[in-house]
Amino acid sequence: MDNVRIQYGFFMGNRCFLLLLVIVSTLILSGCDNAQKAGTNYLAQQMRDPDSAKFRDVQTVTDSADPYVQNICGFVNGKNLFGAYSGEQRFVVKVFTGPQKSTFTPLSFVVEADDNQSRRATKDSNKTTHPQTLFEERYWNKLCITNERKPTYSGVSWKTPFEVCKDKILSSVEIKGDVPVVSEESVSGETTLVWWGDNELLVPTSTPNVMDLRRVRCVVNNDSGEISEFHIF
Repeated sequence: MDNVRIQYGFFMGNRCFLLLLVIVSTLILSGCDNAQKAGTNYLAQQMRDPDSAKFRDVQTVTDSADPYVQNICGFVNGKNLFGAYSGEQRFVVKVFTGPQKSTFTPLSFVVEADDNQSRRATKDSNKTTHPQTLFEERYWNKLCITNERKPTYSGVSWKTPFEVCKDKILSSVEIKGDVPVVSEESVSGETTLVWWGDNELLVPTSTPNVMDLRRVRCVVNNDSGEISEFHIF
């Protein structure tokens, strides 16, 4: 009889444990669902046509720096000014849930831009095996990675202002030796490089063993990566 009671108590204990596990799991999933709903609703309200918002592959990831914050990550599409869907973009919305996951307050959001500058790899990852865009580096690969969602490296490689100017110099004038590296100055979205003084370029002349010194000023637009001003003096 005692054995029967012990076994009965064991199964009842397991049943209670399983029931508790189901309840806890349900609460966790409910909290994730509510956080996702709060995050996607908040993002939709920021769009031109909130009712047109379509979300895909939305996942909830607990923030590594704050366990009371959930990062809502996924893809969103919506209609533009002309009433046409503009294409999917990745997004991250931070939602505060509190210790009990009972409040769902959106804190901030970011949507991946699709202009040329935004598609470029970051300076540190440019021309590496893992070229990240700024969005990937700061948000997606930092806040949204799970066992199912792996990091992405979609950054487009690009030439530095020095490389752009160097190519222009070599195609414009014959020089002796290589183009020396000079310091860069970035102001108002443009990067300026100047070769002068000790960095002036040696240019062969019609007289054997005689060289001219040439100064160069080259200005590159940071957004387009193209030269906006180029002079050889």
